[in-house]
Amino acid sequence: MNTWMFLITALFSQDDFLVKQGDVTVPLADLDAYVYLLGEHKRPGFADQPTQIEQNIFTLLNVNIVYQHIMENGLNDEPEFEAVLTEIENREYDLEDGFFEALELNQEAALESIRMYLIKTRFYRTMLQYLDDSITAEQVEPLAKEHYLINKKDFVVPEKRDISVIMLEQNADVDQVLKSLSQADQEAFQSVASDVSVDPSKELNQGHWGKFRLVDFNYPFTQTVFNAPVGVIPQVLTDSNHAYIIRVNEVQKSRQQSFDEVKDKLVEQVRKNVVGKKFQSIINAQGRKELEVNPELTAHVFERYKVFNSD
Repeated sequence: MNTWMFLITALFSQDDFLVKQGDVTVPLADLDAYVYLLGEHKRPGFADQPTQIEQNIFTLLNVNIVYQHIMENGLNDEPEFEAVLTEIENREYDLEDGFFEALELNQEAALESIRMYLIKTRFYRTMLQYLDDSITAEQVEPLAKEHYLINKKDFVVPEKRDISVIMLEQNADVDQVLKSLSQADQEAFQSVASDVSVDPSKELNQGHWGKFRLVDFNYPFTQTVFNAPVGVIPQVLTDSNHAYIIRVNEVQKSRQQSFDEVKDKLVEQVRKNVVGKKFQSIINAQGRKELEVNPELTAHVFERYKVFNSD
């Protein structure tokens, strides 16, 4: 073992946590387990990402906070968590002897730490699913209704306009074409579009562009189109390239959606939000306690995994 690794091991044996919050710690063994499970192809270069390593450490702190909550509240006896334990107990490992040798780890103790790490990370995900299963749509429907009433403006179906378009070159006899179409119905308008429009899409749509919301129709003359009544707009419209004759075929006015129309989607959104807040509250409860960092071990841990860097 080189001197550097001996120093880290000595520190680990004296005070094995990287960070600590209240009575929840992240031992170096957890980070070792994370690096082991990266696999030999992803380990090289890991030591050269100090920001990522710090993020991993604090993610592990959250994992361990949730694990402690599960154990203290006896949730580990619930079927969802017992299934995780059974799966991990029966798991077989393809052992990488080189990993344990590189870090001078006792293989049996390190494997136990890896199993513990897997339990904690799987419990973390299972806790989120457990909360998701425990909060029903019926429970949050009153909250969804309250959200709807406070934010009714967010549940308005915007106006849509169905339009047909004849696109022409700007030097064409546009005014004459417009005059001939002033009273045209949609069928007659699109018949002319099929004959004279230079829009390549006419081969597929005969000039019928379909329905648009105001925000989806991005032309210099958008406001003119959305202020016009049904029928052919009695003026030639232009952009930098072409002239346009446009017919408004139909106007679907904006309308307020009822709660019943949006209930299913809104209730699910609110339910997911409640689940997320309950999960976060577990972490936040511990977060109010003092955070302690082991500066010596944290400083040296960035060197620990350089043994896996490619030569």
